[in-house]
Amino acid sequence: MTGKTNSSNFPTVNPYDPTYNGGDAFVTKFSPAGNTLVYSTYLGGSLEERGYDIAVDGSGNAFVTGYTNSSNFPAVNAYDGTFNGIYDIFVTRFSSSGNTLEYSTYIGGSGLEEPYAIAVSGSGNAFVTGSTQSTDFPLVNAFDFARNGVSEAFVSSLSASGNTLLYSTYIGGIGGDDGWGIAVDGSGRAFVAGGTASSDFPMVDPYDGTINGGYDVFVAAISADGGSIVHSTFLGGNATDAAWDIALDGSGSAYISGETWSSDFPTLNAYDNSLSSAPDAFVARFAAEPTAVPALSEWAMIILTLLVTSAATVGVIRRRNLGFDSIG
Repeated sequence: MTGKTNSSNFPTVNPYDPTYNGGDAFVTKFSPAGNTLVYSTYLGGSLEERGYDIAVDGSGNAFVTGYTNSSNFPAVNAYDGTFNGIYDIFVTRFSSSGNTLEYSTYIGGSGLEEPYAIAVSGSGNAFVTGSTQSTDFPLVNAFDFARNGVSEAFVSSLSASGNTLLYSTYIGGIGGDDGWGIAVDGSGRAFVAGGTASSDFPMVDPYDGTINGGYDVFVAAISADGGSIVHSTFLGGNATDAAWDIALDGSGSAYISGETWSSDFPTLNAYDNSLSSAPDAFVARFAAEPTAVPALSEWAMIILTLLVTSAATVGVIRRRNLGFDSIG
């Protein structure tokens, strides 16, 4: 797990860094039983850090992303070892023992960046999404080279060694755009889900090509080289809707979870067809290719307000909280 701590006595076990630096990120691994810390460490520089998301590869290495405004954030085998401005993204890979940084790097421009999600491919490449306000955000093999609005979603992929940016691109339109969740399939394509206020968000073979409210869900699949959008779509109703996470099953179907304030949010084969008390949670499944992601093929549902009663409560389901079993 990862997050932020202001505690100088945060528990550390087999740490990379046992010393509180000031408003640090932390990374903690529990035993399978949950009653033992395998490792627990601070991660940060002299100013402020927050760990936003974490992913683990098949060898037990932890990949952490978050933001930092420290010019002395630890950089190891870095793509970018220099702080760029306001708040930068960090991407850090820990060894399976937790006491060694295999790489740690900044990613950012002169403005504000916030990374919300990270995923790791089978080959060890890291994929990060979030939002940026930088007009000089680093771009490599991009399909969109310009920030279109005040803030824009981004997708960046780092090599397994951490010292090369394989691709990095803006994704968005004239409104605000945020990438909240990311997953990667076996061929290296990144699937991103988030929210957009952009009526001109790029659409490719969409389930819904028209923005419906002030802030809609978007889902986009990006080619393995980062140079094009394979599929993208809006999803939403007449109010505010946002996707907080995305996951893929073995057949390539995409599962999206989030929250909606829309009484006309699209439902199909639904457990619950009605908005109980905004916001409600939703779950949607999009078909696998070749009929394409996205095509709303199986179901979308609004969960009873009994389960989710307010925006504050819905906040608990944000950040990497979607999963499924072996039968989907």
